Amino acid sequence: MGLTGKSNVKSSLSAKVIRKTGEVIDRGVVSEKMITSVFANLIVDALQGQTVGIGTFKYHDTGTGVLAENVADTALQTPTGLAKATGTQVEGEAANIYKSVATITYDANYSITEHGIFNDNNVLMDRSVFEAEMVKSGDKIEWTYLFTFNAGG
Repeated sequence: MGLTGKSNVKSSLSAKVIRKTGEVIDRGVVSEKMITSVFANLIVDALQGQTVGIGTFKYHDTGTGVLAENVADTALQTPTGLAKATGTQVEGEAANIYKSVATITYDANYSITEHGIFNDNNVLMDRSVFEAEMVKSGDKIEWTYLFTFNAGG
């Protein structure tokens, strides 16, 4: 927390369900939670000049786990087993916001309750748990992950 009591780091996860029928349901922001300790430590390492592959945190995965997020999380609780989707990496609405967008197509019926963003070495950056989104085979969810680094504090 900075001197003003505001966190200098904020993450949020949005979801857009795309039914195989073509219906689109925008769920908006489904979670605003915490960054893992391992990721925070990795940021510190990167700032110290080590080569850590920071640019590879772009892989989205989902699951059906319901345990609350914890800074010690290293994986999703119950992944669907589908291949991770590669997100596009761009600036968000400002230069201090990292944005990754990926769409996952589901191959069966799932009650999706968790999302994670990973690097190419399967290190978990952020895990979000939210109200269940029921998907059927052929449905898609477009995930938008924002990670904001606020200056100051």
